[in-house]
Amino acid sequence: MIFLPSPIRALGLSSVQQPVSIPVAGNTKAYLEEIGINKLGWRAFRRELVYRWSQQDQFRIDKIPRQSKRGLWMYFGVPQIGDALMDLAPRSIFRELGVEIDLLIEPPLAQLFEGDAWFSKVLPNEHAALENSYDFVIVPSYKNRSLGPKAKLLPQSRWTSLHERFTGPEFHRARFATQRLVDLFGLQTDETSFSFHAKQKIRYETNEHATSLLKPCTVALALGGVDAYRTYEQWVEVVNLLVQDGWKNFLLLGSPNGRPAAEAICASGPKSSNMLNMVGQTNLRQCHFLLSQSKFAIAADGGLMHLAVAANTPVVSLFQSTVHPQWRLPSEWIGAAIQSTTSRVNDIPAYMVQQRVRENIAWAP
Repeated sequence: MIFLPSPIRALGLSSVQQPVSIPVAGNTKAYLEEIGINKLGWRAFRRELVYRWSQQDQFRIDKIPRQSKRGLWMYFGVPQIGDALMDLAPRSIFRELGVEIDLLIEPPLAQLFEGDAWFSKVLPNEHAALENSYDFVIVPSYKNRSLGPKAKLLPQSRWTSLHERFTGPEFHRARFATQRLVDLFGLQTDETSFSFHAKQKIRYETNEHATSLLKPCTVALALGGVDAYRTYEQWVEVVNLLVQDGWKNFLLLGSPNGRPAAEAICASGPKSSNMLNMVGQTNLRQCHFLLSQSKFAIAADGGLMHLAVAANTPVVSLFQSTVHPQWRLPSEWIGAAIQSTTSRVNDIPAYMVQQRVRENIAWAP
């Protein structure tokens, strides 16, 4: 074994230790065993050098002063829809405390939060932050891709981060973010309040869609996927089984990579079913609205699954064997999830999806 100096070993261990008073569910032990302390240590050491070079440590704060009135959440370096919805879920805490919180976020995700009920402003570009004065700034982590924009735009502003040095393991990001804010403000909260703050949510003050395109009791299917291991393909079989149970109306959603699956469903689905194919035709806000109008959704672990949760739509979710539903979902929907016995969600049989629908969704004609 290569000798690892104790300071570097300590940095490696800090990278897998959650900086919260009450750790949330995750796979820290398995991750540490898989990667090994030597590799983790040297990775953490390199990140630490970049962090120290940023000269931002002198402005870091361990607590957010309760007298704070305005804050800025700079969300850079985490481009996934699901991660953003979970990391930013507890923004509702600021409203309860009477603190205005603005969001500065990368353009692809900005549309999710424009007109948001909890963020005061969603800033359109990084330069807008320079026009404002904030009592504190929040960034995702100490990594340069997160802290770098802050150092560039607001170099002398007081700041803190959600994850600090913690990186790598799978964990429940929304409950973690909520616990982190609870700790930063020194709050006391009960489980009901905590669960609300820790739930993926989107609420717009006004609804830009006046009418629904959907028939009653529509089933939304989230098609396609970037990762083959998290892409489900047995949709024709699932649709056939659901039609047998009386479900007739289906909404097909997804990015353009889901078009082959949509075409297969439309070509091979039962003649008695009604298909509304919106794959590749919606932006994130429109997708969220359509999901909110659906009876329930079926989705593999990914962005559309999180959008369904944020729309308060029941979701039958599909997971790999290495990712537990407890790390992604609010407690009320864990029972409707299915975890594959392998690393591929496509190894989940169609009949199991039908069974979960029967067990968790109230049928309506």
